Amino acid sequence: VEELVRFDLHVERSGDGPVTFRVNVAGVKMGDKIVVVHHVTPERHETVDGKVVENGLVEFTLTDFSPVFIYRVGTAGDTPSLPQTGGDPAVALIAVGMLLLGGYIAIRRSRA
Repeated sequence: VEELVRFDLHVERSGDGPVTFRVNVAGVKMGDKIVVVHHVTPERHETVDGKVVENGLVEFTLTDFSPVFIYRVGTAGDTPSLPQTGGDPAVALIAVGMLLLGGYIAIRRSRA
């Protein structure tokens, strides 16, 4: 996670409802995964998705305005990696064997 920019957002408007912003952010590229964190109060924040609409330009929508932080949480070209599972095949064979043995014992008991 990389903090790209932070700023205090003040908007004068009439009425309520969401407002969509486009902000110049140096270094962002199409395909980057962006998250915008809006600090509503020191104790409360909301996270909204940001979208790179063109290189160097991030778009996001807010309903309230105050300090905003923009983070890059993934870059264009990142390949997701799956967690390594399993490990030793012998452990899997032992587990399967125990399941089969448990099933066999349950069947034998139900017939007795």
